[in-house]
Amino acid sequence: MSDGYAADVAAVATTAQRLADTADEVAAVAAALDLGSGGDLGPGVTAAADELLRSWADRTAALRATLAEAADELRAAGAAYRDADELRHG
Repeated sequence: MSDGYAADVAAVATTAQRLADTADEVAAVAAALDLGSGGDLGPGVTAAADELLRSWADRTAALRATLAEAADELRAAGAAYRDADELRHG
């Protein structure tokens, strides 16, 4: 009979925190990109650059959300592992 599986709850928590920290860093990148160009880049170029930067800002914001969600899910998994371990060991 199998004893099930084992998870290092501390490692799960560390990984979740790394994902959350990365999400925060990506949020800063998204905010910087969302500022648009730094000024007049020339006829038509400024608008094109702004559009490109906003597009990448949206993509990095989506990445940030995905990283934050993964961190939350790992935290929940860690809590479930901890609870299961407490039930198992009384």
